[in-house]
Amino acid sequence: TELVKKSVHTATEEVRMPLGDLAGKPLLVDPEVFLMGSVEYKDKLSADDFMALYRNAPNAAAKARLDDDHISVLSGEQVKRLADEEKNVDLRIRLLGHVQDEAYLLNLARTDGAQDPRLLNALTSVPPDRKISDEAVAWLRETFEQNQNPVIRQNALHSILAREKDDALAERAWQMPSYNDQFRIIALDYFARTAPDRAREMALGVMAHPDSEKLRVHAIGMLGRLKDKPGDRRVFNALVKVVQERSFNARRDAINALAAYGDKAAVPFIEPVTTHSLHFMRRTAQAAVARLKGK
Repeated sequence: TELVKKSVHTATEEVRMPLGDLAGKPLLVDPEVFLMGSVEYKDKLSADDFMALYRNAPNAAAKARLDDDHISVLSGEQVKRLADEEKNVDLRIRLLGHVQDEAYLLNLARTDGAQDPRLLNALTSVPPDRKISDEAVAWLRETFEQNQNPVIRQNALHSILAREKDDALAERAWQMPSYNDQFRIIALDYFARTAPDRAREMALGVMAHPDSEKLRVHAIGMLGRLKDKPGDRRVFNALVKVVQERSFNARRDAINALAAYGDKAAVPFIEPVTTHSLHFMRRTAQAAVARLKGK
């Protein structure tokens, strides 16, 4: 099958194009993806139409648009077939996001994934709400232990701890410094879900003795949700202290955290930021004050 290209120019809301012998055949609107915006088809594409259009689309952007808007018309086997054919790794990863066949994905991870870090990176990023088998969890653990790529190891760790209770593994991750401190962030998130008191102490420790701004900012956001134990004010005081800094990300996140904390005593500390010269900071502070005042 070959594409036949037809062009139309219009300054009106509606335009009609004679298709001749092409009438009733699969049609790509804006195949070169020049238009800013989405393309909607009045009639739902059939699976055969989708396969034909995808295989003959002239560029990756056109394929991605079809994937975004019409992939639901395909069966699981058809999606796998396209994924096996696709040479563009980014497009292949997009297609694999629609595949539920665990055996197929595990086999792919052990074969093609071993040759392409980008593919393996995607396959280790298992959505937290997806149920997976013990075999898949074992593969994730094996990947975490043996792979040398830190990003792949982080994804595997996150996928494990999102569905397995393993304090020992989380404690081990807490001792693993890495670029952007993702191992420690994953561990902190795990304890926030499974042991909030432990997570609170960890986050307060980061605030008291920060050695990573990325981790500190993450701890700030978390403390707003964890709050203080009854009768304690350490979390509140730590957040208020950050609001009085001259930083940007940490200060903004501390304002949001105090809004989540929910104590009106934070208002006098946040109100001076409502006139900040940067509108991002100003709007964050204004929204926090309104939330705390119940407006």
